[in-house]
Amino acid sequence: MTYGRGAFTTRISNTTLATSESNRNMLNNRVYPNPSRGPLHVKLENGKPMDIEIYDASGRLVMTKKNVKSDEEFNIDNLGKGDYVLKALQNGSMVYTSVIIRK
Repeated sequence: MTYGRGAFTTRISNTTLATSESNRNMLNNRVYPNPSRGPLHVKLENGKPMDIEIYDASGRLVMTKKNVKSDEEFNIDNLGKGDYVLKALQNGSMVYTSVIIRK
């Protein structure tokens, strides 16, 4: 609805997100230290390999590792300070985690 003065209102409906059991298991994984000055560690609790992708604040893929198992170390020396998103993929399921890098 507009009011003719450049102001408007809008209605946003809530959406529902279903979380599968595999997503819940993936949430038990740990990313540490966070915030990090480097290196960054990803510890997998369920023991199943997954693919890890790291994106910068503009959505650009800056790092990827395939078949990550157990406790994996990521060298983040080439990444600048800022906010990043770590995306974990396992059997078609995805979990996103915010990562802060400080130099």
